[in-house]
This record gives sequence, structure tokens and C-alpha cells, in this order.
Amino acid sequence: MEFIEHIEARCQSLLIAHHPRITQEIIEDTQLLLTACESDDASGLDTLHPAALIDQVQAICRTCAGFQPKSYCIASDRFHKELPKIYKTRPTQPEIDPGTVEATWFRQHFLGKPYVTLIEQDFGMITIVQEKKKYRIIVRTKESSQTLCRLVSIRTAQETQHRLESSGHRRLMDPSRRSLLPFGHPSSVESTRLMRAAILSVCPHLDLRSFKELSAESTSLAGLEKDLLRYDELAIPENYKFGLLNIKNGQTTEKAWLMNTGLSSNLQDFLSLLGHKVQLKGYQGYAGGLDTKMGEAGEFTFVSEWKEHEIAFHVAPMMPLTKNDDQQVLRKRYIGNDIVSIIFIEQDQPFDPKAILSNFVFVYIVIHPELHQGKRHWRIEVIQHEKITSFDPPLPMPPLLKDEELRPFLILKLIRAESASLRSERLSTPNNKARRGLLNTFIKNGLAYFETNRRSRSLEKPQASRLLQKAEQKLMTASSMDIVPLQSNSTRSLLSSFNKGFSRKKTQESLKRKSSKLNMMTTTEEDIFIGQDIQVSSESFISTEQLFASSLDEKESLQEK
Repeated sequence: MEFIEHIEARCQSLLIAHHPRITQEIIEDTQLLLTACESDDASGLDTLHPAALIDQVQAICRTCAGFQPKSYCIASDRFHKELPKIYKTRPTQPEIDPGTVEATWFRQHFLGKPYVTLIEQDFGMITIVQEKKKYRIIVRTKESSQTLCRLVSIRTAQETQHRLESSGHRRLMDPSRRSLLPFGHPSSVESTRLMRAAILSVCPHLDLRSFKELSAESTSLAGLEKDLLRYDELAIPENYKFGLLNIKNGQTTEKAWLMNTGLSSNLQDFLSLLGHKVQLKGYQGYAGGLDTKMGEAGEFTFVSEWKEHEIAFHVAPMMPLTKNDDQQVLRKRYIGNDIVSIIFIEQDQPFDPKAILSNFVFVYIVIHPELHQGKRHWRIEVIQHEKITSFDPPLPMPPLLKDEELRPFLILKLIRAESASLRSERLSTPNNKARRGLLNTFIKNGLAYFETNRRSRSLEKPQASRLLQKAEQKLMTASSMDIVPLQSNSTRSLLSSFNKGFSRKKTQESLKRKSSKLNMMTTTEEDIFIGQDIQVSSESFISTEQLFASSLDEKESLQEK
């Protein structure tokens, strides 16, 4: 069945090139075979001539073996051409780039949910969130610049937990001695053991006892949530810019290409299909670095958009031509720094990437307008640096697109070309160094926040800190005698009250005043905001005697009166 579909697809692609009559006959015969296979009924195969069909297929194959398709670009040792791919049905909407999807995992699946962040000084950071039937895990390590995103089913986590417990390694699923999980969080070892088993199913070499845990609230309060968002999405450009050079007959050098000025009708139509023309001066959108104040980069350019991203085109023939400048530095400054460039072939002069003096352009997409069966089509060829891996969407066979097919295919091809280039070793190395530096900073900040808040939480009680409670107990012992309620506010009665001791009410008020010096709140457990950063230094601690200070001063003041 698959072989028959392949024959049909191949014949469809050759129908517009060679042997239209034979190809049409093969298509009709293969359609009969497909129908018979799908319906499991051979009654419709009476008109089929298998021997003739085989001969015709062989004839087509012999023709293909010696067929040299049109080409307007020259491959080399450093730049390779992408080969077109045969489709049974040409896809119109290729799948989303997996790298882009994973880069947005934290934004799409973690924000606003009770995830947990685990931090370890030498390893990195892990975030995990439980969904209905699975765990979603993001692993960011110092060793690798690539973020690891994994889905782990509950069943897999249970199997990992059982295996570790059976082998005597139950302790590997234990948490660190303390964690910053919110009050009411199911923080017992048993209730979170399965979560750690899910992590160990992805990273079996880890000892999670050395990791510090932060709740989602603590992660946010530490400033890590925004940092992780930016870190994960570094690989996704907010906007895109692409260069464009046009080549005329007889032009074989970069110098000649940069001297071209003005748009031909075909080039004008091509740019209009991709986007729309805007005046640069005063333009408020994304211009890819083109001057929008003084007009030094030209009066107009073309822009487009893809989803929420803006796209700007650096169209060389639309930029000012500098007199007495053979290198055209102004144009070169933009075109030579675009990772992906479009090469528009005006007539039949092929493009040689070796003529471009740039170490930054990694992919060229060559466009050639041509008529086929009386209609305009756009031939697309892709030539890429040897270090760049293949990227979607693949070129169809033949690589000819109609006007209505051009924009969705080419815009996506340009964006994927840039993404593939950024993942290449040459461009990713400096980015990876920057990412490692950022991750080190996040780890340092996260651990510092953990330690600060761990100490603060050790001082917290539902009603007061341990220090204040201890002082309160001493005060309550000293004033254990029953105090007669105050009958009046006279000076004599107040002195009498001080001589006998403090009432419980006065004690609580004194504690409240003194606790304010520690910048602490004596609130109920329900009112405590999880992850609150309470700064306590050794200078802030006061002795039990100091707690009496203000009361004694007040007593002496009253006696003097």
C-alpha cells in the first residue's frame, strides 16, 4: 500500500515535467490499486495491465536517473543544498518547531500552578509539576546548555519508586532536611516521595537529599520565576530580521549585487506577497535595526508578521546607494549580519555563496520566478552551511510554489532556518556560555533565598517568635500574681500597678512593641504569607532584660512626676 502511494506521489511530481501521457496512465492504474486495497475488493482491477504498469514505472525511473533539475545556486564544500522531498499530499501547515514548544513549557504549564523547584549547587535546577496522570519536568543543568523537558507518567514514577525501595535505595527519594513549602502543603516524605521518583526516572544518578526545595510561591518571591522564563525562552527571538539581495545576469560578485538599486516588477510582487511596505521614518513597529528617525537606512522597507512575532526585511536595493563606496558599507552592515538571507534571481545567473564575504550568514534561500503552464510560480532552493542541521518544512518536489502558497511556506522556512542556525555549534557556543553564567546566578540567588528564609521560618511560630515566646514566659512568671483590674487612670494607681507587676495585657503590648524592633509580625498561622523574607541580624536580638527596659523607664518617669 505504501509503495503504491509512493509511486502515485512520484508520478504526480513528474506529470508537470516529463512523459505526461505515460505518467497519467500510471496515476490511473495506481488509483485503481489504491481503491482495491482500501475496499479489499479486486473486482475493479479488470482494466489493469500489471506488465504494462511495471514497464511504465521503469521508463519513468530511467528518465529520472538522467534528469537534472533546474538550479540557480552552486553548492560547495562549506555550503550544501537541501534536496526536495516527495509528498503524496503537500503539507500546508507543518508541525510547530519542537524546540520552540519546549522553550515555552514553563510559561504554558507551570505558571500559576503548585510546582516545586529543586536547586543544587553543582547540578543545576529542576522544576516539576503534577498533572492529572503525569508529571511534567524541566531540567536545567550546568553541564548542558540544552534544557531537558520530559513527561513522566504516574505509572512510571510508581515503578521507579518500587524499584528503589526494593533495592534498598529508598533514601534517594528523601527530601532535603528542610524545604520552603507552604503551610498546608502535603510536605511529608511519603506524600512527595512519588514526585522525587518521577525525577529519578529521568535523572537516575541524582541524590535528591542534596537539593533544596522551593514552592512556587517561594520561587516567585525569590525572583526566580521571571528569571527562568527568560532563561528558557532565550532561544526564541522576539522578532526576526532577514536580508535580501537581488542578482542580475552577469553579476557574480558581492560588490555587484550590493550596487543594485530599485525593485523589478517580480521583486516588487515577491515582497508584496511576503509582507507590506512601510515608511521607515516614524515607524513604530519592529524595523530590524533600520533607522526610523532620520531615514539614513532608506525611505521604505517591507515588514511582515508570524503569530505574535514581527518580521523586518533588510532589502539591499531599497537602501541608499553610497557614492564612491565600492563596498557599500551601509548595505553590507545590515545584510552581512543577518543569519538568514534571501537571494532573488532576476534572470538566470546562478548564486555562489562563496562570493559573500561574511562569517555570520548561515542559510541562503534562493528564489527564482518562472512561468509554468501559463501561471507564475516561485522556485525555492535552500543552501546552508555544513554545520547546520536540516530544518522543516522540507522542500517539495518540484520546489515550485504558487502565489498563495508562497508566504506561509517561506516565512516558516526562514524562521526555522534561523532557529537551526542558532542551535549550531558556531552560534550556540557564545550563547551557551551566557546561559551557564545566568544559571549560576539563578542557583546562587535561589540558595541564598532558601537559607535566609529557612532561618526566618525557624524563628516563626503561629503567635510569636521563639525568642519572644521565651521572654514572654519569663515575664509571665515574674508577674504570676493576680493583678487587680485598674480602677482609674490616676498616677497613684498606675504606680501601684507597676509595683505589683505587669498585667498580661501590658505584657502583650510590650511584646508587640519589642517585636517591631525585630521587624517581625506576631500573627496567626493563617495570616502568614509564605516565603516572606524576614531579615534578622545578630544585632537585632535583644535580651529578656532589654524587654523590660521601656517599662522600667516608664515607671521611673512616672515616679519623678
